[in-house]
Amino acid sequence: MVDKLFDSAYRGSAVLATSVLNIGEAASVLDKKARRGELAGDVKTAVSLMLREVKTLTRLGSLVVVPLGAKILRGSVAVVLRHHMYVVDALQIATCKYVRCDTLYTADKKLAAAEAENVASVLLSRR
Repeated sequence: MVDKLFDSAYRGSAVLATSVLNIGEAASVLDKKARRGELAGDVKTAVSLMLREVKTLTRLGSLVVVPLGAKILRGSVAVVLRHHMYVVDALQIATCKYVRCDTLYTADKKLAAAEAENVASVLLSRR
């Protein structure tokens, strides 16, 4: 599913959005997987490839990297208080609402709270 989303972005038929914080979080996940032996190859190479893809998609206008501003942070805190979730998870919902995205794609069941925030969500399966 994620590959299909990125293929659509490369074709110009979809625009993806993510918080700048999620890019750092993705690097952290790659590092954790590398330390567990779950990542084929070098973590620095994986992070470099991810950042190159972010740069390419941003340049194509198919990825919006949303800065963490006061309005999004306030929205995140409001989501935390309504749904009693971790602020980084709430940040994803608040960012999605801020850019008025159509759908939040996630592998995190806790982000099902997006539906309660009037944001459609798709729960991706984990392998």
